[in-house]
Amino acid sequence: MKAISLHRPWAQWVALGLKTVETRTHDRFKGLVGQRIAIHAAQKWDYDWKIKVADYGKLDLFPGFEGDPIWRPGLLCMVFVSDGKQIPAEPFYHVMDVNRLALCDIRGRYCLLLNDLKVLEKPIPWKGGRGIFNVPDEVLKNANNL
Repeated sequence: MKAISLHRPWAQWVALGLKTVETRTHDRFKGLVGQRIAIHAAQKWDYDWKIKVADYGKLDLFPGFEGDPIWRPGLLCMVFVSDGKQIPAEPFYHVMDVNRLALCDIRGRYCLLLNDLKVLEKPIPWKGGRGIFNVPDEVLKNANNL
């Protein structure tokens, strides 16, 4: 199965169903549209998340980061990429609803719409990669007896 890495806590928010749009500055992920992919939480933590999320979500709705294994790096879930679109950068383009789904400003970015979330029973320790990388199907099937 193809997989992509997201910095933490963004990957966890996908796994928790709080983030249903993933954004990139490029369109190299457009080939993922129509496929089920795995979401990997990278080692890297985005320490600016509060600044990026502040206008698009209520910070008090986000679960705490301590204790739960979901906050560790590794494979967290699988999603179906149902659509992908380049969003214009022009300020008049109304994107607030999609911003709330992405938890950030999407103007000028390529967006993937994520659906049909299947969360793994427990995260699988895994070394991610840049761009799109492969995870053997058996690894994910054995994780949940899918």
